[in-house]
Amino acid sequence: MKLNMTFIEIYTLFIFFLASFVHGVVGFAFALIATPLLAIAIPFKEAIALTIIPTIWVNIVSIFAPKVSLNFLKEYIAFFIFIILGSIAGTYLLFFIDTQLFAFILVFLIWAYLYVDFNKDKFALQKPQGVLWQVAIGFFAGLAAGVGNIMSPIVLIYFLSLKLEKLNIIILSNLAFLAAKVVQLSIFIKLLHLNFKFYLLTAIILLISSLGLKLGNIIREHQFISANYNLIVKIFIFIISIVFLIKTMALWNHFV
Repeated sequence: MKLNMTFIEIYTLFIFFLASFVHGVVGFAFALIATPLLAIAIPFKEAIALTIIPTIWVNIVSIFAPKVSLNFLKEYIAFFIFIILGSIAGTYLLFFIDTQLFAFILVFLIWAYLYVDFNKDKFALQKPQGVLWQVAIGFFAGLAAGVGNIMSPIVLIYFLSLKLEKLNIIILSNLAFLAAKVVQLSIFIKLLHLNFKFYLLTAIILLISSLGLKLGNIIREHQFISANYNLIVKIFIFIISIVFLIKTMALWNHFV
């Protein structure tokens, strides 16, 4: 990877601080913000590569921050196995198919997440219990995480249909994305020649992301946020997706 421009590095650090801060305040949005904003400035594949390790860290913090029992996770073993398989398939597709196509998929996944989130009460799968549902949802969620860095619309519909408690949904969603990103990281290390500068930049990103996450958590714990903060964040994410779509279409037209 080549990230030689100082401006790009400063921009990257700012984006990760912003994404982690918002995630700390509202409990979501890290990948939704970081991925498209990075991909506006650097190639799509490199943007995903830079988000993998910070995303793993943010998800670990989000899983273990709540003081709750994780015994319920054993009911979803098949779900996580097929998330891993889907992530493997999606990541290899990302390497061997034109990545501009996956940029469009990312925009679609962002819009799908926002639509599902705004219409939670309308979504329900018919009797989603059972191993076959876990297999299907898990695989397609992993596939989406592999090619677009977002699986939220798929797992959100599934978990809402199961009528799980909000805290369990948060833990399951973070763990699902964690599983997908760990697998993706191993493939990226194998297929990309990641140099020392990449790992050094990633280490700095982790520090910046930890700071942003901590500040966001402090604000959330002290409730220094308005009632419309979540809505403002979602509108912001939608605007980001539009900007990214315009940039992607411009590149697409240039190469077609």
